[in-house]
Amino acid sequence: MDSLVLYKNQTFHWTKKYMFHQIDFTELKGKWKIEDDTLKIYIKSETDTGIRNKWNEIDKYCSFEVRRRKIKPIDGIEFATRKLKLIID
Repeated sequence: MDSLVLYKNQTFHWTKKYMFHQIDFTELKGKWKIEDDTLKIYIKSETDTGIRNKWNEIDKYCSFEVRRRKIKPIDGIEFATRKLKLIID
């Protein structure tokens, strides 16, 4: 289960949860922008697995093709198509 929230100030928060023998999760933060129907995500920090308040500086990049209300990974660390949900704050 994933949760990707894009904020109007061009930042994002991404929670990634996995269930194997135990529940593992990672949180990611950084900047995003959309160019030519491509969502580009620049990951600047992440938490250690299971430790929510310890952030590590990293430098990763992911890009997704935007089609209607779905995003499809082009390259990076994701492999599955995701549905988008509009959140107005």
